[in-house]
Amino acid sequence: MFRPASAGRAFLALSLLGACGAPSASYLYKEGGTVARADNDYFACELDAARGVPQDTRVATTPVYTTPVKTSCTPVGDSVECTTTGGEVSGGEVYSYDANADLRTRYLAQCLRARGYSSSVLPRCKSGSVSSAALQTLGGALRPPRDGACYVSVTEHAGNIAYPYEISR
Repeated sequence: MFRPASAGRAFLALSLLGACGAPSASYLYKEGGTVARADNDYFACELDAARGVPQDTRVATTPVYTTPVKTSCTPVGDSVECTTTGGEVSGGEVYSYDANADLRTRYLAQCLRARGYSSSVLPRCKSGSVSSAALQTLGGALRPPRDGACYVSVTEHAGNIAYPYEISR
């Protein structure tokens, strides 16, 4: 059975999935909404989030680790041969990160919820699996999520769903 994801998790997934070409996508749905309006609202909320929660770039280093030093000695005839291993140092790499990234994502999700959107994680439709007749209608009104539906990207930040009867398996 289809169940919408909890608002926080689904909107968080929205921002994470969109960037990585994942096999699933977060679908923004609003009763009576359109793909164009969802795209515009997403952009407006993204802009509000960037203004409301600016970047806070921080610099840090990874932990430094030194392997234990071990010396092993082996008798060889009248002498002893020793081999020392370890002492290798790893880590200490410098990296930067945005300390406000998670807060900005939450701000974006809250903005979209305030505009009446819910979000559901759906599988992406396989390329060529949606009938051409269905594809022509996906740029208009947002369709309510249903079991067996899959997501089709229509704009940069919005898409629509194809129902099982429109998908070739």
